[in-house]
Amino acid sequence: PPNIVAKRNYQGRAPCTFVNICEYSKFTMSVFIIREPNYSMPLHDHPKMCGLLKVISGKIKIQSYTKIASPNGSNELLVTKNEPKILDETSPASFLDDKNCNFHELTSLDGPSAFFDILSPPYSDYDERICHFYRKLAIDHEKKILRLEEIECPPHYFCDSLIFEKPDFMT
Repeated sequence: PPNIVAKRNYQGRAPCTFVNICEYSKFTMSVFIIREPNYSMPLHDHPKMCGLLKVISGKIKIQSYTKIASPNGSNELLVTKNEPKILDETSPASFLDDKNCNFHELTSLDGPSAFFDILSPPYSDYDERICHFYRKLAIDHEKKILRLEEIECPPHYFCDSLIFEKPDFMT
């Protein structure tokens, strides 16, 4: 996605690498590599999209949230906190849809990690399928309800990119 593959003022390597595998009108496939242990991809969403995430290296914690309300005329929304998932390469793929677990943050545990990502349909400015970032505000710990506020992409989060060279059977 263009808003996360931006070059920022950073000394050294980007904390994440984005590898675009392929993009078609119905889906997109990519790989994300998180280089630093305990680094978190910030809380974000994939509106009007479904996703499949499969860890291919390392260990990742996924903390997801499900939308329960959105006050009219506000850039805030209410979500319920789901149980966190710890995934590694032996774990099954994790699924999100536009109704459940669509807000999430991913943290690399115990070292670098990588995951394969399929989104359907792909990002589209035209169809309002762009990634948004959020900050957690008030929390009701007892009911696991949070209030989220939409924010700009956090300055600590950006990706460099690698070119995927397609094997012969994909050309």
